[in-house]
Amino acid sequence: ALLYSSDTNHDGAFDFEEFLRLTRKVRVLVQERRRAGLQRFFDKYDRDKSGSLSIQELSALLCDLNVIPRNRKEQEELAALIRCVDTDGSGFIDFEEFVVLSQRIDQRLKSIRYDEEIEFALSLNFTESQLRDMRLVFVSLDVDSSNKLDAQEVKNGLQMMNKQVCPDAFDAAFKALDVDGSGELDFLEFLDFMRMMRDGEGIFCEDTQHLPTKVRLVDTRVLRRVIEHFGLSKTYVSALGMEELIELFCNLFEISPSDNLVE
Repeated sequence: ALLYSSDTNHDGAFDFEEFLRLTRKVRVLVQERRRAGLQRFFDKYDRDKSGSLSIQELSALLCDLNVIPRNRKEQEELAALIRCVDTDGSGFIDFEEFVVLSQRIDQRLKSIRYDEEIEFALSLNFTESQLRDMRLVFVSLDVDSSNKLDAQEVKNGLQMMNKQVCPDAFDAAFKALDVDGSGELDFLEFLDFMRMMRDGEGIFCEDTQHLPTKVRLVDTRVLRRVIEHFGLSKTYVSALGMEELIELFCNLFEISPSDNLVE
């Protein structure tokens, strides 16, 4: 019905305007379903039917939604978001505040976790492009949304990327990283597994890496990591803008922004 109603001239094809109309309808449908799902969870924990949740009730609801902070930083971010949404400072969250809060939490946690993944990938000498490719493979194989892959799923991932490894090397690496004996790897362990396969089996040797020729073309995360090696605090370096990073990088290496990094 959605497709049919968006095809306004009923010619069986979508022009650009019809496509835009369809995407708007899909977006509205997704938002409505998401809101209905949140309403069900909210009503479940609003046991006194007051139309609002205490912080304790909200915490239990978020756990039910699997919104669980992994570390102190995420705990602090979550607490700050709750304070921000509780505009009247009552210590209670109504449904509209909860809808806003859930959206902000989702966005913020994804941002924090992606930055952590970037940091970890760079420490393993993977590029951001390779990280995105491996994240896409991981999500495609994680059909149960458990954020973990078993050995067969990891093998399927290697096949998706057209990477061949020795069975013995695969088994040894998987066992070494599966420290809890669950038979599964989370995404960071999956990245570490790929690092072991790269270093031991050379599966990424054909992926040519090109060093940017100018400082301005270097990813800001790479600039920050390099500068941190000179003993500057991570907090200070993280606060620097792109122009400040370039200037500091050039001063440390005694080069100018126009110099060719490859030569």
